Amino acid sequence: MRMRLGVIGLLVLMVASCVREVEPSVRPSRALVEIDSLMWSRPDSAFAMLLEFAGSPEADSLDAFNGHYCQLLVSELLYKTQLAIRQFGIQVSPIIIGI
Repeated sequence: MRMRLGVIGLLVLMVASCVREVEPSVRPSRALVEIDSLMWSRPDSAFAMLLEFAGSPEADSLDAFNGHYCQLLVSELLYKTQLAIRQFGIQVSPIIIGI
């Protein structure tokens, strides 16, 4: 009985020492997070902000993670902009959508 409790105690300690919370090694860019949060309420404004961000020096120095995040935002915002044009007949400046 004592041996079983010792083994169970050892197993519990081993499992408890293995479980830990890992912090992400890469954080998203603050500017991209702001654009992402704005995208859900005002996609047109978020797209304008993204165009401004893409021309900034900060965009040139993005790491791989933030570069992919930026590309994802571009895709989502182009989709939302085109969807708004088709569904609601919203007129968007050709300069904004790159025509």
